[in-house]
Amino acid sequence: MSLASLLSSRMIALPLRNANFGLYSAGSAVSLIGMWMQRIAIGWLTWEMTKSGLWLGIIAFADFFPVLLIGPIAGAAADRWDRLRVVKTSQTILLVQATLLFALTASGHMNIGLLVALAAFLPLERIGRRAYLDGSAGTFDWNRSSRAPAGPAS
Repeated sequence: MSLASLLSSRMIALPLRNANFGLYSAGSAVSLIGMWMQRIAIGWLTWEMTKSGLWLGIIAFADFFPVLLIGPIAGAAADRWDRLRVVKTSQTILLVQATLLFALTASGHMNIGLLVALAAFLPLERIGRRAYLDGSAGTFDWNRSSRAPAGPAS
């Protein structure tokens, strides 16, 4: 199936007619691209600093383990808090994290401990987005899965 026929299909065209869903999808695409760029940059920087597979594993652990700790609590909290505020707060924290990552790396003050700490903030992106969707997991899965075949650059 060609890209043109996929985009013209009713399955894709109907949801994108909704302005809010279109805005969400566009913003989500930019956010996911940025998240993957950061994830790759952190892994690459880890390798450049340590040349160690162990440290790459520690970085991966720091990236995914907070979801196990925060996930159940975040799910309950998302039902009680304003979802838009949760997303805005998580995106603001990630903006600060990305700025710190850049500033520390560019200034030459980055070390592996700081890199592990900064990697631990990446799960906020997933938690914030899921909180906003209010149970419409199919939308989240469709949005993320539609870009999965292109890999981390999607």
